[in-house]
Amino acid sequence: LDVGAAGPWAGFVVALIVLAVGMLASHTVPVLDAAAPQMVMVGRTPLYLGDSLIMAALRHLFVGGGVVLLHPLALAGWLGLLVTMLNLLPLGQLDGGHVLFALIGRRQAWIGLVAWLALLVLGYWFWGWWVWAFFTLILGRGSLAHPTVLDRYRQVAPSRRPFGWATVVLFIVTFTAVPFYV
Repeated sequence: LDVGAAGPWAGFVVALIVLAVGMLASHTVPVLDAAAPQMVMVGRTPLYLGDSLIMAALRHLFVGGGVVLLHPLALAGWLGLLVTMLNLLPLGQLDGGHVLFALIGRRQAWIGLVAWLALLVLGYWFWGWWVWAFFTLILGRGSLAHPTVLDRYRQVAPSRRPFGWATVVLFIVTFTAVPFYV
C-alpha cells in the first residue's frame, strides 16, 4: 500500500505546486464555441484540454470563469495531474491496482475489469483510452487483476487504511474523462 501510494502522492504534490504557479500566469481568453474549459496554443492551433475536479477547482480559484489559456507551467502541472491519474487506474500492475489490492484483496480484479471496460467506452470520445487499455493488457500480461503476493492473507494495518482510501479519492479528483479534445 505505502509503496503503491507514495509515488502518486509525491507526483501530485509537485504537479499541484507547478499548476498553482502556472495558473497565476494564465488568463482567460474570449473563445466562441469552446470545446473545453482550458486550452494551450500549439503554433496557431488551439489544443483544448479536459478537466478533472481538482483542475476545475484551481481554475476557478485562480482565474475564474471562461476559457483559460494555460501558461506553460500550468500545462506542465495539468500533465502531472494526468500522469498521476493514469498511474492510479485500478488495474493490475499500476499503482492504483496495488493500492486497491491492499485495501480489498482479490475483489480488485472485478473493479479492474469494470475500469478496463470503462476505458473501452471512453475511447469513443477520446481514442487514447483504447491505446491505454491495450497498454495495460500488455503490462499485466493479459490480466487486469493484481498479481499474487507472498502473504495474501496479511491485512493492511487499520492505521494505514485511511491513507489507502485517500489515494482512491486522489484518483477520483484527478480523473479526466476526455483529456484532449481533438
